[in-house]
Amino acid sequence: MAWWAIVVDASGESVSFTSMLPDPIPPGLVAISVAQQPDHLKRWNKTLRQLEDVPVDPPPPGWDHGNLSGLADDDHPQYATDAALSTHEAAADPHSGYVREADANWLDLTDNGETALHSHAGGGVHPDLATHNTLGLATQAELDAHEAAADPHIGYLKESDTSWLDLTDSGPTTLHSHAGAGGISTLKTTGNQTINGTAFQNITGLTFAVSANTDYAFHFRIIFQSAQTTTGFRFGLNGPAGTALEYTLRYQTVANSATAGVATYLDQHNVGYDQMTALTATIAANVDLYAEIEGTIRVGVVEGTLAARVASEAANNDLSIRRGSWGTYF
Repeated sequence: MAWWAIVVDASGESVSFTSMLPDPIPPGLVAISVAQQPDHLKRWNKTLRQLEDVPVDPPPPGWDHGNLSGLADDDHPQYATDAALSTHEAAADPHSGYVREADANWLDLTDNGETALHSHAGGGVHPDLATHNTLGLATQAELDAHEAAADPHIGYLKESDTSWLDLTDSGPTTLHSHAGAGGISTLKTTGNQTINGTAFQNITGLTFAVSANTDYAFHFRIIFQSAQTTTGFRFGLNGPAGTALEYTLRYQTVANSATAGVATYLDQHNVGYDQMTALTATIAANVDLYAEIEGTIRVGVVEGTLAARVASEAANNDLSIRRGSWGTYF
């Protein structure tokens, strides 16, 4: 059976739908053939002058619709019931081998293909952290142990993401990095160091890294002994090439004395590395004597390490640097 829409020709508005055409058609109206008898699922589009489907509004939140088995249907959306979702949640991990891409997409890791699952709005529990240990992340056991332990950062003040300041002694700590700027840094020797040989050697504990195109000031106070007065010494500095360097080097020329004004020192001002000539004797044997190095360095384009150095006059074990020698720089 044929059907027609009787339409106002000027506006496209429908007047009626009929299976029998009037003869004649009233003035100002036209008849347009339609494929079927209109019903509640169809509406007239006056602009296109044709029947079209009535849009279906999405269901309100909270309604129970369908079940999980209908999620793949293309002709009409399906929704899981509360009971179906509860069963789904209680089952073994339904997403093993999948990684979340978006609200409705999961990437199948087993074959690198995409699998459409239902939406998981909101948060959830992260999968077992132990499976990510190969990526350098903490395992679940490590996190549990860390959480159960006493506060691991007591006595430290957070400076940045990778730096902590040790408040217990205001000194560097091997537990955390102190990369960050500002403040005076300290150095200290923690054991005696025997100096055997006439070539300069770095003093262990009295070295620090210097960055390119950066200026530093430094001060080293060095305690030393010689087992024989016939064994002399010399002190110096070493560092990267291409720097502007100046420093004062001071050492004792009179033995220690409790009498005021007796102790005497010699100073020399240097502008290059390792410039002191070796002395042929030490003023006293087996007593703590001291030397001082103080100055500035303006590092060029080459970074490196600035080191306080010492050499013996003779290749023997007479000379030693004592623990408690120290330095500062900024």
